[in-house]
Amino acid sequence: MRVHEVSDLRVGDVVEIRLWDTVRHRGAVDVVCPRLGVLWILDGPLGERTLILACEYTIWKMPRPARAR
Repeated sequence: MRVHEVSDLRVGDVVEIRLWDTVRHRGAVDVVCPRLGVLWILDGPLGERTLILACEYTIWKMPRPARAR
């Protein structure tokens, strides 16, 4: 689902950050700052912290992985 407002995101949400339909980053939201239009995500397999300027990309919220029982 595409996210139109950064304020709709919560810590722990899994997102894809896209530019021209190409995924540039994918990870869990770490910090959201709606006033500035930015968010930090834990990006990639190593969980590197990446600053995302929402005005430069489209943000897609991904389904949360199912929990193991």
